[in-house]
Amino acid sequence: YNRAEIIRSLRWKIGTILPEEIQSKLNYSDEEYFKNHCAALE
Repeated sequence: YNRAEIIRSLRWKIGTILPEEIQSKLNYSDEEYFKNHCAALE
């Protein structure tokens, strides 16, 4: 898997709020991608 696929799957598995232990492992680009992906689904 690549990072984008993993981040997209987190949205479906966990929801819109990521636990701190996952969020702390994401860089700025990952966080922005997750935020934008969530917004696109709403």
